[in-house]
Amino acid sequence: MLVLPDLLRGMGLAAEPVIAAAGIDPRLFDDAENAIPFRDLGRLLAHCATLAACPHLGLLIGRQAGLEALGQVASLVRSAPDLGSGLRTLMRYLHLHDQGAVPMLWEHGDTAILGYVIHLPDVPATAQIYDGAVAIVYNATAHCHCWN
Repeated sequence: MLVLPDLLRGMGLAAEPVIAAAGIDPRLFDDAENAIPFRDLGRLLAHCATLAACPHLGLLIGRQAGLEALGQVASLVRSAPDLGSGLRTLMRYLHLHDQGAVPMLWEHGDTAILGYVIHLPDVPATAQIYDGAVAIVYNATAHCHCWN
């Protein structure tokens, strides 16, 4: 979510007032370790997507993000010796950064299937959240030099 203010500015919106109008303190975007309650995140994404007339806002956010979007969890994942270990580390520790969804990993031979399920009811903008999560994982796995 750290990229949201810049993304909004790039769409011609005043980021801080837009974020504040959704009931979120814009200063929360200064540090990846700051937390936004999951339902508030959904409300923010719904608000921003509507104002920006951008139904794929979550995808744009995720496309610009990588492991750094995961705060301290990123350093644990980055230190993994290979992709499989990195994904297992992500599964083990993502709850420290993301408390509204559950990641899943199924492995069979050299194939891995990732899953991500929002477990809270009544979260707005779930499609935005899912799009962002898929793009972040793609970026983290496809572009991480330590696993290539």
